[in-house]
Amino acid sequence: MGQQVIVKLKGIQFEEDGGKPIEVISCGERYEKNNKMYIIYDEITQEEVVNNTIKIGENEINIIKRGSRGTHLFFCEGKSSVTWYPTPFGELEVEIITTKLLIERREKQIIIKIVYDLNINHSYISECIVDMCITDK
Repeated sequence: MGQQVIVKLKGIQFEEDGGKPIEVISCGERYEKNNKMYIIYDEITQEEVVNNTIKIGENEINIIKRGSRGTHLFFCEGKSSVTWYPTPFGELEVEIITTKLLIERREKQIIIKIVYDLNINHSYISECIVDMCITDK
C-alpha cells in the first residue's frame, strides 16, 4: 500500500467568453515504481465513478481515466499527442499540444502545471491549463 494523499485538480479551458474552472478534490494513493510516481484516485461524476491514474515521469505526465468514457492523455512539453475520446455519438479525435509542463517535487507535496492547446477532429478548440497539487495526508 502506498502513501495516502489528497489530490486537488483545477482546470480551465479558455474560450471566447472566458472559461469556467473545473475543480476536483479527492483522496488517493501515491506510490513509486520503476523511477515513476503513480497517483491513483477516484472521481465521482453524475454518471459514474471514474478511476484515474496519474503517471509522473521525469519530464512527462500520463493521465489514464477508466470508466465508460475512458481515455489516455499524454503531456510532454513541446510535443503533440493524439487520443480518442468516446461519446454517445461516436469517438472524437483529441490532439493535445503541450506548451508548458512544470513538475515540482517537494518532501510531502507534488505541484504540477500543464498548459496545452486542445484540438478536436483537427479543429483548434482552446488553450487549457491544469493545476494539480498532490499532498501527503
